[in-house]
Amino acid sequence: AEGGGKKKRVDKSAHLTTRRWRFISKTIEGTYPNWHHVVPNPNDVKTTITIDPAKLETLTKLIQRMPCHDVERFHTIGLEWKDGTLVLLGKEKPEDDWLRVSVPDSKGLGEEVTIYVDRRYLIKALGFGLNVISLIDPLTPLRFTSGGKTLIVMPLRGNSTPAPAT
Repeated sequence: AEGGGKKKRVDKSAHLTTRRWRFISKTIEGTYPNWHHVVPNPNDVKTTITIDPAKLETLTKLIQRMPCHDVERFHTIGLEWKDGTLVLLGKEKPEDDWLRVSVPDSKGLGEEVTIYVDRRYLIKALGFGLNVISLIDPLTPLRFTSGGKTLIVMPLRGNSTPAPAT
């Protein structure tokens, strides 16, 4: 205690400084999220899909042309791995059946799965050249990889079950 028994106030802040600017922020006491819980373990992967790197630009253009029923919010697109084929799922209106478009030049191994993502993140992954998609289940984050690069994307919940293939 200094000066008449008053406690000295300790300022808990974080400082980032360069020659041209300074960023000061209050520190927050507490437990922070464990990032290991967000990043899926590669050993838990049940399905791996590989897209021909030469076809990433063509696939990106196809994704951009797919219908989108929730463009105001999530820009949902489905990825379905079934019978050894990757299929994109999209629909114009929420009440419509899912439009299915097969993705040529894709290979994969593992369990059949359907997972929904924000197409903007899918396009970003493909734009980075990430051509390997690792899936665990419909609610676990997807891992896009190529070489030493990785992008983790949180899935969306599909608002309805895809209609059976015709």
